[in-house]
Amino acid sequence: FTQNTIDSEGLVDNYISTVYVDSLQRIWIGSYMGGLFRFIPETENFISYSPPDLINSKFKNEIHVVTIAENKDNMLLIGTESNGLLLFDPEKESFADHPKNAELLSNMIMGFQYDVDGKLWISTSRGLSKFDAEENTLYNFTNSDGIESEGFYRNSIHDYPDGRIYVGSNAGLTFFNPAEVKVNPHI
Repeated sequence: FTQNTIDSEGLVDNYISTVYVDSLQRIWIGSYMGGLFRFIPETENFISYSPPDLINSKFKNEIHVVTIAENKDNMLLIGTESNGLLLFDPEKESFADHPKNAELLSNMIMGFQYDVDGKLWISTSRGLSKFDAEENTLYNFTNSDGIESEGFYRNSIHDYPDGRIYVGSNAGLTFFNPAEVKVNPHI
């Protein structure tokens, strides 16, 4: 499939930044200029969920999707290049800011990965953040915390079966065991 700006059931952008299959086996496509799409394999059609196409969306600008994941509430987490971390409710077809968006180091999300304890690690253009949904806390980490670089690359974060998380950056590879990361709650 290639870009098709005429057909309303087509893909309107060739720059595909991520593909994600959710827990209901729905295929989600994130594109740089076209936003969020769902691919329907049976009909080979795309459904656009870009904000201008949604009446109930407060986002009127394009969403440059970098990465997609799903939380335990079956909401999609959308990492964007300029709108930070968004939540998308597939049932209501609506976007919302993540409640901790303002606390992130940057609105430029490069990737995210859940650890074995269900904490979300978010790589940004300015460092790494850890979000704990149960505690509703967000902790930020920069090179002053021992991270090799604050300039992480798109979709270059991944976990390993032993629990470690690996993150690629412009200074090489940062890896750590989330269970061993200590946070200072007084900062």
